[in-house]
Amino acid sequence: MNKGKKYIKLRGDEVPTPANEKRAREFMDWYAANMDKLKYYAQGAGYPIDGDLFSDTMLRVYDAIALKGVQVNDYTGYFLQSYRGVFINNEKKKASGPYLTVPLLLEKPAELDTPAPDFDSREYEEAVETINAEVLEYVRGTYDEVSISLFEMYVGLAPDISYKKLSTMLGIPFVKVWSSIGNVKKSVVREFGNRKDFLLSVVDF
Repeated sequence: MNKGKKYIKLRGDEVPTPANEKRAREFMDWYAANMDKLKYYAQGAGYPIDGDLFSDTMLRVYDAIALKGVQVNDYTGYFLQSYRGVFINNEKKKASGPYLTVPLLLEKPAELDTPAPDFDSREYEEAVETINAEVLEYVRGTYDEVSISLFEMYVGLAPDISYKKLSTMLGIPFVKVWSSIGNVKKSVVREFGNRKDFLLSVVDF
């Protein structure tokens, strides 16, 4: 019985299912209890802490769980990866100029009057998001909890993280971090190597 229960409308007339909303609220409880730790991890990776962006990220994760039914096994890794995406998107909005085409123009100064070819950034981002989701699903179904957590945190904080820094932040021996993440990355490359151009683009494979 859901007496007095309110559904949060996320887009249009859509509302979370009871099961997904329950999981999303569990995430919210976890977030409230672990906010300081998340800020510590983000700062350790070199990301400025912005309260508004942190809140936006929290809502994005809530949306993913409640509305899309995303299964999140590692809140920390998933949140940090989401925060990185929110932070980068915010920086892109603040940046000026057609930064995507500048390298091409510098290489061919004689062709400045030639229109640059169309680049469907939305299609590319969707392809990256799809392969990343498939990779994370593969990792979660293949490895132990420690390896999964380390890999997801590494992906979430990349490229501003190193094995040594992650080892220091978590208090886990460097060799354990290096071997766990290294084994996962090798396995991922074997499994998804034919789509490497889209493969977790924030990670140097």
